[in-house]
Amino acid sequence: MSNHRIVFICIFFMTSLLFIGCHHSPEEKVYNYLEEGAQVETTFQEESASFIALEKEEVEIYEQMVTLPVEEMEKITTLVEEAISLAEERTQLLEQEKQIMKEAFEQYETAKDAMDELQTVEESIVLEMKRWIKERENAYFSLHDRYVEGIEKDIQLYESMTNEELTMEELKEQVQAINDIYEQVEEDQQTFNDATKAFNEVKTELYEELGFQVKMKETKDTEKHEEK
Repeated sequence: MSNHRIVFICIFFMTSLLFIGCHHSPEEKVYNYLEEGAQVETTFQEESASFIALEKEEVEIYEQMVTLPVEEMEKITTLVEEAISLAEERTQLLEQEKQIMKEAFEQYETAKDAMDELQTVEESIVLEMKRWIKERENAYFSLHDRYVEGIEKDIQLYESMTNEELTMEELKEQVQAINDIYEQVEEDQQTFNDATKAFNEVKTELYEELGFQVKMKETKDTEKHEEK
């Protein structure tokens, strides 16, 4: 039996402004709000190593858990407590990320409002920019909620390991349910990554229309797969 887990890290492009005027024109407002949002997102990147380490340790504990006989229930209980603690830490990190992303999306929403002041940009580009800002936001929160659901199922699985009456069939059913959730997480991850790619492509086009020269540096998404 196996349990799938994924660490998801937001992917985005950082942009560096080469030239900007002295006044806060509508063009500058749009640029600044979009870049402030991108900068907010980077603040969570440093936590990704901690998230991966937590997950790795949790998987190792689970593997110990399933190899112990029922007669070793005291050891199993100790391992269960450790695994639950790690899972709860993962949840806390996800909630921190969620708050950061909320702040970033608020900046993007402000940028959308500022786009209404633009006079020199094709309407189709503005509409596409607004579309991908919203679609990316929806994709992120769907991904977040699904992943939290997966962690909750992980915890339920750990707790069931202390039940001496737990049958192999019941265990398999729980593991399958968890696998199903994390497969959906993978799909949501791809949707978010696709939305991010489209968002950045349109953003580059928008910046060109605004008359800004920018350098784009991509931060790669990080995925980790662990199987039990």
